[in-house]
Amino acid sequence: HCRRKGNAGHGGGCRNKGADDAFWQVFDFRFTEGKPYDKATFDAAIPVAVVCETVARQLFGTAQGVVGKEFLLNHAPYKVCGVVKDVSPLADLAYGQAWIPYTAGGMNHKMMKEQHGSGIGLLR
Repeated sequence: HCRRKGNAGHGGGCRNKGADDAFWQVFDFRFTEGKPYDKATFDAAIPVAVVCETVARQLFGTAQGVVGKEFLLNHAPYKVCGVVKDVSPLADLAYGQAWIPYTAGGMNHKMMKEQHGSGIGLLR
């Protein structure tokens, strides 16, 4: 589940993806704000997220000025570190709506690596 921190409202579906810091060097994303998480953030398991513009709008009502804002993903708080243009679902390996370090939030690291970090969340 994914929702704005302190907000009990409902939203649409959200495809989240666990990824390491190298993911951002392999795939080309168009950042409209902020930046991807780096190796130090990944290694420290800091709960940050890059979100697409659609998710930013669903969570915060806008896709601008959201870096540093918090939201809940599966009941755990994450802080937005970057916003990217929406990614086509046809870009199978890169597709997601929220990308998080698979080291953060007590995620099952082995499962996340085996599944390339794919996971389904629900926006709330």
